[in-house]
Amino acid sequence: MSIWNHRLLLIPALLLAGCLPEKEKVTPTFSEPVYSQQYRHRSITAIVTLSETNIPTSGKIQLMVDVHAPADTEVILPNLGSLVAPLSIGDSYSEPVQSLPNKKVLHRQVWTLLPALPGRVRLQPLEISAGTITLETAPVDVHVTSLLPDGVEGFEIKDITDPLELLPEEEQRKQLGLIAGATAAGLILLIFSIKLIRRPKRMVVLTPHQKARAALQELPHDEMEKIQALNEILLAFVENYFNVSMAGKTLGEVCAALPKKALLGRRIKLEEFLTISEQARYSHIVSDHFPEEMEQFTIKFINETPEEPS
Repeated sequence: MSIWNHRLLLIPALLLAGCLPEKEKVTPTFSEPVYSQQYRHRSITAIVTLSETNIPTSGKIQLMVDVHAPADTEVILPNLGSLVAPLSIGDSYSEPVQSLPNKKVLHRQVWTLLPALPGRVRLQPLEISAGTITLETAPVDVHVTSLLPDGVEGFEIKDITDPLELLPEEEQRKQLGLIAGATAAGLILLIFSIKLIRRPKRMVVLTPHQKARAALQELPHDEMEKIQALNEILLAFVENYFNVSMAGKTLGEVCAALPKKALLGRRIKLEEFLTISEQARYSHIVSDHFPEEMEQFTIKFINETPEEPS
């Protein structure tokens, strides 16, 4: 047979092969547990299944316990607690009791276990009670792998990069913002300063007694100057307290204008000291004890005068 005959026979074979149906691709299923162990004693059967025994730190494991027992049997499923440490329980639930064809019932409890750190974890044996029968399961090892590359114990913290340089337009806007902020702050400070300066100062008004006592604290040491100061203190106190104007008046006119009732018999003594003081200032003849006597009289006169005029 020639080569051309072989080629002619090959073409129908290829066409026939192309028309044949493709084989179905087998897709792996993950619904089947990777670990399943059955325990049986008399009429009680327990099945322990794990969805995974080798997971990363970001994964999770579904642990399921099935118990087949007679309908009238009390079944107590385990409380995991510390039996799965260091794994933690993310969720758990119990399915409704189901009837089985062999006249038994199915009790099912499901837990979702979450890993913590990488390494080997041993799930401790579980005790399952059904009536008077107790079944103990075998321990199961679970391997938790890290998501980090091999040889890396933690994520490397990289250095902070230098700040990006601003564009000329952005730099200009930044400068204008700083200038505007500084101008606003200066304007606020200026307005506050002006208000503070213009604010009227609080005037402290002293009473006649306070003014006279303050002046008595600053008496001069010279006798004539001291008499002059005491005379001015006494006359100013009388003028302010009794509201009597002394402008253009003689000593006699001033004393005549003073209220007799308010002085309470001190008028004669006041006139006497004011007269002696006036004579001493003009004659410069002063007795040895007069400055001290006039000071004592002035202090006594002020203290004996009520703070509030009657």
